[in-house]
Amino acid sequence: MPVSFRILPARDLTVATYSGFVTIDDSMQAAAAYAAHPDFRPDQKFLFDSTRVTGHEKDFARFLQMQGQMAGLFAQTGRDQLIGCVAPNDTAREMALLVQRGWQNVDRLVMMIHEDEAEVLAFLGQPERSIADLLAPTGSQR
Repeated sequence: MPVSFRILPARDLTVATYSGFVTIDDSMQAAAAYAAHPDFRPDQKFLFDSTRVTGHEKDFARFLQMQGQMAGLFAQTGRDQLIGCVAPNDTAREMALLVQRGWQNVDRLVMMIHEDEAEVLAFLGQPERSIADLLAPTGSQR
């Protein structure tokens, strides 16, 4: 599946992984599953891993409509929502910039795009230097 997520409740963090060609429907299905998950919290820190994205659907009007719906998930909190995205190549950066633009008017939402995994993890307050280490069985227990 082009979009998957893993919630790390002990870290107050969700990691969403994007790979291959990502459609708007893929993202909407993952967002619905995330919002329905018992560990979902609207103020969790969020990490978008788009390192394996090869392309994305470019229906911009529909994309912005989807982003508005997804931003509603995050706007339910009274504290700043931190979202970090690792986007190490042009394709990933293009998608990340669209996401960032779609959420630029959402109060209390802070999104940063990084090329390096260690940088995005540091931004989100995580001690690991790679997403693989974060998701390793011992990494998610802290």
